[in-house]
Amino acid sequence: MFVRLEWLSCLLLGFLTSLIVYCYLGYKQTVSPYKQAFLVAAVYWFIDLSVGALLYILLEISMDPLIYLIPALLHVIAVLLGTLLGIQLRRKRVERK
Repeated sequence: MFVRLEWLSCLLLGFLTSLIVYCYLGYKQTVSPYKQAFLVAAVYWFIDLSVGALLYILLEISMDPLIYLIPALLHVIAVLLGTLLGIQLRRKRVERK
């Protein structure tokens, strides 16, 4: 039970952190913010899967696809929602000026 609670809290913390990062990226990036957000997400997942593969090769820790599926879905949601919120925040700020 404790392991699942710890795992869920890590997922929630990672989701909120990603959401903040992509909101900031969407706010600051004026040209093709979704493209930039997906490039950042691709780099993140390349590093994550590479570390998982190295752990599998060097330490023989199994790579369960379900372990990568749920965070990947949350990350996609964070990319879309965070970038959208950043763009909306930038629009509101531009309209005020």
